[in-house]
Amino acid sequence: MSAHIPIGYKVENGVPVVDDEKATAVRNLFIFYISGYSLNNAAREAGLKVFHARAGKILRDKRYLGKGIYPKLIDEAIFNAAEDERNRRAVSLGRIFPDKEKQIAIPTHFVMDKVDVPAGLILMEKAAYLYSSIRSE
Repeated sequence: MSAHIPIGYKVENGVPVVDDEKATAVRNLFIFYISGYSLNNAAREAGLKVFHARAGKILRDKRYLGKGIYPKLIDEAIFNAAEDERNRRAVSLGRIFPDKEKQIAIPTHFVMDKVDVPAGLILMEKAAYLYSSIRSE
C-alpha cells in the first residue's frame, strides 16, 4: 500500500475503504470541473481544500476507477469526461498541439577534420578551438 492514501479513502484494518464524506467531495470535483469550473473553483465548490495542481492530480488518478487495492469511487464515463475536458482546455490554451507532432532531429554522428591548433594557446583555449571544429553529419 502506498504511503499516501488518496482523498476519498481511509484505511480500516489495513485496507483502503471509501470515506463517504470525502468521496462525495471528490465526485463533486469531477462534476464541477466537467461543468466548466476551473480547477481551483471546482475544488472549492466541492469542499476540498486543495490547490490547482493537487486538484488536477485527483482528476488524473486512476485509483479512483478501482485500480489496484482501492475500491471504485468514480464511474469510468465521468473520469473519461474529465480527462477529455482537461485535454480540450489544454488545446484551447495552447498547451498542447494535437495536430502537430514535433519531430526533433537529434544529431548522433559527429565528425572533425584534422585541425592544426595554433601555437601559444593555453589548454582551455586549445579545447575551445578543437571543440569548435566538431560538426554533425
